[in-house]
Parts: sequence; structure tokens; C-alpha cells
Amino acid sequence: MSKGYHAHANRTHTTTLKHSCLRPNKSLFLPKQTTYSQTEIRTPKTASLHLQRLTAETKKKKGLKNMNRKMMYALAAVVVIILVVAVAGAYVLMNGGSGSTVKVADATSLQYNADVSYKGETPVVFTWAAKNVGATNMVLRIDLMGGESGNYTYVMDHGAQTAWWLNNGTWTDLSSDFTNQWNTWVGTGKQWTRNLDALTTNWSGTGDCTYAGSSTNSTIRIYNVVVNPTLADSLFQHSK
Repeated sequence: MSKGYHAHANRTHTTTLKHSCLRPNKSLFLPKQTTYSQTEIRTPKTASLHLQRLTAETKKKKGLKNMNRKMMYALAAVVVIILVVAVAGAYVLMNGGSGSTVKVADATSLQYNADVSYKGETPVVFTWAAKNVGATNMVLRIDLMGGESGNYTYVMDHGAQTAWWLNNGTWTDLSSDFTNQWNTWVGTGKQWTRNLDALTTNWSGTGDCTYAGSSTNSTIRIYNVVVNPTLADSLFQHSK
């Protein structure tokens, strides 16, 4: 083999090596593969389990929401019941602690306060208490807070035909003038009778009752009304 042939072969081999070194790496141009964890692989079975889990969680949330709503409704119902009981209890107390809803017209005992204003002047405060209302043995007590004029108390017993007046700590027997004393307070058109008529006609069963006394040019406000209270006998007694 000639020397020239060997030179040509060497040149060809060298060229081949150079071209093989310049051959591109195909992996550099391939998209990078993404590695998935085991939990991210969704087979039909795991997808079904995942759906079941989501459904269970949704039902649980809805159940909690419904439970909270029911609890709110229950609490609201309890509040309403408490309010009803409170109102009923207040009404019972206003009716002497009995469970019955007795009207003033049917009361056998009665107690209340009354402010009487004459021609716009400072009111005179009265406290009225009566037992056996409307009966022949009715007893009545009237306390007047007269301010500068002093405080007075009248105790009258229609059955015993007695009347007593308390002034500045001293009791005075007015029984000899009983009929006049009784009619002054309980007679037709007098203060007790006007108050009773106003309560029977205008009082709602709670709160105040206000009316005008046209004959005396006065305004009367009745409040703290208690129907059928339990009143001690000592309230209508006097000391000599």
C-alpha cells in the first residue's frame, strides 16, 4: 500500500471522528419528564375513593351547617319561651300571685297608687287598699302623702261602721260620723268610685291608667295596680 493512500485514510478517519464529536445530544432537546408521587396518580379506583372522600366531607360540612342552624332555632325558641314566662309571671304577680286573670270588676281585694293633680299643681300621692270590695263588710285604707300639708291615713270598716283618722302619729275616732266619712270617699262620684270605674273601663291589665276628673278639674294617674292581693287584717286596724 502506497504512502499516499495511508495519508488519505488518515485524513478520512480524522474527519469522521470530528463529525461524530459534533453530533448533537438528543436528550437536551427532549421535554423534561415530570415525576409524579404515588398519591397523585389517579387510577379509576383511586379516583373513585377520592370522590367518595370529597362527598363525605361535603355531607359533613352540610350536616354541621344544618346542626348550627337547628341550634340557632332552638336558642331562639328558648328565648321566646323565657319572654312568655316572664310576661306571664309579671301578670300573675300583678294579680296577687294567683294564676287566674281576674278583672278589676270581679276583684274582691284591690291595691294601687294614684297621683291626683288639681289644676296642674304638684300631685298628691294616694295609696288605696281594700278588702271585700263591694260587700257590706268592705274595709278600706287610704294613705295620703300631703307633702307640706302632712301625711294622713283613713281606715274605715263598713261592716263595723267605724272610721279612724291618723294625723301626725295620733289616731282620731270618727266613727260617730261614719256615714259622712264613708260617702266622702266611697259614695257615688267620689274618689274611690271614680278610680274603680276608670280601672274597670280603661285599664288594659298592665301599666298605668290616667283619666280626667271633670267635676274637680283634676288629672288622676293610677299605677302599681294589684288585683286580688293578699292584704293582712292589721293593715286596716288602728291603735288607740
